[in-house]
Amino acid sequence: MKKIAPLLIVLLLIACSSDDGEVIIIDDTSEIVDDSDNNTSSDDNTDDDSTTSDETSSVRFSEDEFFSDNQLTADQNVIYATINGTDLQMDFIYPDLSEDSLSERPFIMLIHGGSFISGNREMMIGACIEFAKRGFVAATITYRLDGGDVPGRYKAEQDAHAALRYVVSEASTYGIDVNNIYVGGDSAGAIMANGMVFNDQREWELRDMNLNLEGEFGGLYSSGNSLTTTYEIKGVYNNWGSVYTGLNNNAVDQEDAVPTISFHGEQDTVVDIDFNASNSTGGSRFIHELLIGFNVCSQLNTDPEGGHGIYQGEEGLTFRVSKASCFFKSVMENTCSSSSANEMVEANCSV
Repeated sequence: MKKIAPLLIVLLLIACSSDDGEVIIIDDTSEIVDDSDNNTSSDDNTDDDSTTSDETSSVRFSEDEFFSDNQLTADQNVIYATINGTDLQMDFIYPDLSEDSLSERPFIMLIHGGSFISGNREMMIGACIEFAKRGFVAATITYRLDGGDVPGRYKAEQDAHAALRYVVSEASTYGIDVNNIYVGGDSAGAIMANGMVFNDQREWELRDMNLNLEGEFGGLYSSGNSLTTTYEIKGVYNNWGSVYTGLNNNAVDQEDAVPTISFHGEQDTVVDIDFNASNSTGGSRFIHELLIGFNVCSQLNTDPEGGHGIYQGEEGLTFRVSKASCFFKSVMENTCSSSSANEMVEANCSV
């Protein structure tokens, strides 16, 4: 394991930044989405966490940084699965256990976007660092980029499940609370995160009755490694993603729903914010309304003028992670409430 120095953090951020030093993402059409001053947001949560040492803030999992850069550790190029001789790797970034008074911390796995054909895990390093500074163990994964058709998406989701099985098996190594596991991502990564919650083996098979996904590519929950560890996802960090709904919403069951915080541009022409009948998918507003109907906590942050990818750059990323940190804090404290906003309202759960 490698101690992160401030200089290395800068280099890691530069690695996933644009030429002008601003963070960029690859959207779900594999085009570069540059930074923009988009509007979005909403806020809830309160309460405090009394654990304190020499960290930046006295409240853990809030909008404020709880740990400094020098108190973080990185474990990079960790192999979590092997597919046809190819190793799939992930990077962990987390508060060093020697610096943290908690022996078990919530975990969030972040998944990059890129239309299931491009992108890399380094794109989510900046978000991992921001979550780690607020007290989370964070990780970003490499997954197979075999296309946006049903088999390609299925294989990508197999990899995400394999990564979580590995994480749970190594929980004691990284000081992870297995009762507080969250997933999230941007664009295709958010689609994967939502799918991990709502779409099981049966629902994947419904997507194309001419395919036998399990017979051809292996089981959704058994590919890539032989681990049999189980887990329960407690919440989703959804950035301009969607979920496969099936016909008449038969692929989105109430018993599968979990608290979700979403960010989405209302003018997004890549991933529709609402229901898209042409491919039986529902975007962030559809998910928000679905969860409210299920009486499950949801926070929707939209930008009325925003397209595919909102609140980016360093400031936008910090805003989104701060909102998500506070949201997950409220989930952990059982104080979560639903809300929506179409302008930038800063998170405030540290008081």
